[in-house]
Amino acid sequence: MSTSLFVLIVDNQGGGMGAEQVTIDFVFNRHDHTEATFVPTISGTWQVNVTFATESLLGSNHHGGENIAGSPFMVQTSHDVTFAQESYATGIHHGVAGVASTFYIHARDAHRNVCNNDDGVYDEWAVILRDEASEHFVVGSLQYEEDGRYRASFVPKRAGKSSLSVTLNGVHIKGSPFDVLVVHGGLDGGASIVVAA
Repeated sequence: MSTSLFVLIVDNQGGGMGAEQVTIDFVFNRHDHTEATFVPTISGTWQVNVTFATESLLGSNHHGGENIAGSPFMVQTSHDVTFAQESYATGIHHGVAGVASTFYIHARDAHRNVCNNDDGVYDEWAVILRDEASEHFVVGSLQYEEDGRYRASFVPKRAGKSSLSVTLNGVHIKGSPFDVLVVHGGLDGGASIVVAA
């Protein structure tokens, strides 16, 4: 009975048979070594079980056999680069002229993993509110908080219909540009004038 092949079961649940199963690519070389590669799409901790497979297990749904030395192995994977088309914003409602409005940007990679700002380097985010009537615009600011979440804010200058663009390296996030209605702020005596009738 042959025991020359291995069965690898990889997941991110720590149990050997989790929610995410990936394809294993084998490369056999001439030095009695076997190289196996896999491409995870979920960031986090993966458990890699490497077991001997006998002829009776090959082609079956039964994943068993004796673990090789050191198996199972724990592998930590990180998120990919931030991907605009999978990132999204929450908390965008309306604005008040002269008052800061706040919302949140949630950074995700192409596989929807949370993109933490671990290295402290900001991606090229841009938050721009543009008044539809006059094309006047204001540039917003953002600050990284945690768990892939940025706190963004802008201060509208003019009441009326506006368009809020949120982009990453020039690419709009999901739903951008957003329609934002800016309403009048409180009366300002210093900015008010009297007009004779």
